[in-house]
Amino acid sequence: MLQSYTPKCVCVKKIFFFSYLCPVAAYHLKWDDSNLEKNIGNWAVHIIQLSREKRHLDRAKLMKFWETLDRHMVNNKPHLRF
Repeated sequence: MLQSYTPKCVCVKKIFFFSYLCPVAAYHLKWDDSNLEKNIGNWAVHIIQLSREKRHLDRAKLMKFWETLDRHMVNNKPHLRF
């Protein structure tokens, strides 16, 4: 019989599951002039802020996205890299 596991932290069980047991790379895109929603601020996501006026900076944001995704793949999913 399986016993239920209760995390010994202040985290909510759903957040605990996604943050520790099933690490995923999650991203949230938002405009830099809009406010970040309070609920999204509690999530374990990388926030990418895009500018409506300075679209030439999108390439730098794209490169940062790939760097963080590659780092996540090396640390958590090494069997998927070739």
